Amino acid sequence: MKILFWSLILFIVSFTIHLIAWKIHMPKRQLKTLGQIMFASFFINLFLLWLNRSSFVLFNVIPPSTAIEYIHISLTFTSVAFFYFLNYVALEVDSPSIIIVSAILETKNHGLKPSRLSETLTDEILVKPRVQDLITDKMAFKKGDRYYLTQKGVLLSKLFLHYRNFFNLPKGG
Repeated sequence: MKILFWSLILFIVSFTIHLIAWKIHMPKRQLKTLGQIMFASFFINLFLLWLNRSSFVLFNVIPPSTAIEYIHISLTFTSVAFFYFLNYVALEVDSPSIIIVSAILETKNHGLKPSRLSETLTDEILVKPRVQDLITDKMAFKKGDRYYLTQKGVLLSKLFLHYRNFFNLPKGG
């Protein structure tokens, strides 16, 4: 219980710092900055916890005392942080499903005509923001009238392709 408690406390501190940073200034490369904030905050606070372990008790839970406990806290924090990163990426831009559901919801009980849905799901909303995100995150670049993947983009695309192949997922979204 001690491991989970301190992992979550350190995550909450890192998450709070992330929220404050986003209120002050929304970074251009959000995921990279989020990772830097989360892990820098975590390691600084973990070190401070280690320095004050003999005198720091929170909600009657004593801090970890052994190296293995600190390793477990690090692994638990990393798992929670990566779970948050995956969810953050999913919420960072509107997914087609969210756009469709929102468009249907806006019609109240009148329903949504397929022609209106086609007007809602345009390249301006679905494709261009995602291509711009790839460029911003340095996974792709534009040369002339064509887009190319960087090494980082190739690595990520191969990772996704292997993942899809591993689970025998069909092509498409």
